[in-house]
Amino acid sequence: MAHAMATIKITILILFTFLSGKGALGGYSYMGCYADSDARVLPYVENWDLFQTTSKCVDHCRNSGYEYAGTEFSWQCFCGTAGNFASLAPAVSDGECNMACPGKPSENCGSTWRISIYAALALSNEVRLVGGLESSEGRLEVRVINTVNWGTVCSQGFDMNDLWVACRMLELGPPINFTGDTTYFGQGTGEIEMANLECSGHEHSLFSCPYESAGNHNCTHSSDVGVQCVEEEDDEGGIGLVIGIFSGFGVAFSAGGACVCWYQNYRARRARQHQADQARRQMEMMQYAHGQYTQQPPAQGQYGPEPTQYGQYTQPPTQPPPQYGLYSQPPTQYGLYSQPPTQPPPQYGQYTQQPTQYGQ
Repeated sequence: MAHAMATIKITILILFTFLSGKGALGGYSYMGCYADSDARVLPYVENWDLFQTTSKCVDHCRNSGYEYAGTEFSWQCFCGTAGNFASLAPAVSDGECNMACPGKPSENCGSTWRISIYAALALSNEVRLVGGLESSEGRLEVRVINTVNWGTVCSQGFDMNDLWVACRMLELGPPINFTGDTTYFGQGTGEIEMANLECSGHEHSLFSCPYESAGNHNCTHSSDVGVQCVEEEDDEGGIGLVIGIFSGFGVAFSAGGACVCWYQNYRARRARQHQADQARRQMEMMQYAHGQYTQQPPAQGQYGPEPTQYGQYTQPPTQPPPQYGLYSQPPTQYGLYSQPPTQPPPQYGQYTQQPTQYGQ
């Protein structure tokens, strides 16, 4: 019986893949052949593989977190975002992507400056967090199976039961808080996939809960919900028992018996992080403005303290400098001699006697 059921499932999967055509072929959808350049229309995580195939390239980009993959010049692979794809010029003829994939010659992997682009479709209903400072917080986004684009979840009708399911689907710990204030994690783009969720809190997927899908609600991206969960501790075996949340402080016990405690005061925590970010940015700006020094240079050049009034001496001299130049005593009235001469100098020049009136 089990073997028969497995055979039926495989048959259905093969039939679905065959009938879907471009819509879903092995988890990807062919989007067309496009011209490429040195700037690269899909600019991320380039991968070269001498045995390249379409599925290899798509898996490489999907596992790297990108929605679009492109094969080029037979063995090259490039990845990109929905924004990259949206900015592409119109596709060229499919016949211009005519180089066979070396790992599967029945497929074409672009050509010279021609790239075959595929959308990496969701293999299941998916959820992710975007824009948070940590992996356990961010704007809540979902993606429906067999589609490529991510959408947001509206905070309208969102409550703690929905948050429990979101954290569980994200494979994180218990919920901490949620917010409809998009200043924390920013606004999303594209469709708002869910609004007015009505989870009981026990589901394992948001898609298992009743909700209003895109086009059936009046939400805007200004109401995109952001969530915060406890970071899961793998080595403790997960969260086993939650005691409760009291005055902003949560207490839980893991399956291994360890206490897992966290603050629920979301705004206070974000405010502290915001202050730390501001301090870091100010330090970076100061470092940029003043060269390699992390502090502003002192006003007196390379010397820290202001120069003293005594020139190069940091302390005043023990005695005031002499007021008479090089001599410590005032000069005498007799010129170079410190004492008056024993005899007064002759008043008649070099002769000791007055010259006579007749010459010498």
